[in-house]
Amino acid sequence: ETEQVRQRAEQQKGQADGEKARTRERRTRETRGKTQSRKGKAEKEAGAAEEKAKGKKAGKEKAKGKPEGKGLGKDQKAASLSKQLERESKKHETRKARLAKMLKVAQDKGDDKAAARIQKLIDKEQGRYDKKNKRMTERGSQEKGAGDEAEKTEKETDSE
Repeated sequence: ETEQVRQRAEQQKGQADGEKARTRERRTRETRGKTQSRKGKAEKEAGAAEEKAKGKKAGKEKAKGKPEGKGLGKDQKAASLSKQLERESKKHETRKARLAKMLKVAQDKGDDKAAARIQKLIDKEQGRYDKKNKRMTERGSQEKGAGDEAEKTEKETDSE
């Protein structure tokens, strides 16, 4: 019995030593992480200060040239708009083709009621497409017009 008690005591002591070692390792890792994050933070702040200084210099240079605002430039807006128009056109064509196929099947069956409903859907899709297309082209012309006006006022101020 005394032997067993001694063995249990040694096991418990070993477990306690293991826990102490694990705790020590964890604390070491935590302190290393903190110091590394402090170094990283200091480096980030230094980098941000440099970027800010560069930004001020670049801002003075940009003030002489074209005005810089938030958002996309004219070229990017035009490219985006053309992609949207193309995508919308493709969507319209696939919908139109599907409805035409449905109409043909309904007419072949002799189902006038279904054919009338499908024709109504075709008209509705065409109206949706026309409305969307008109809105997008107006938006493009407005942006283009606004950009032209901005260029005109910029040229006028440069000439004075």
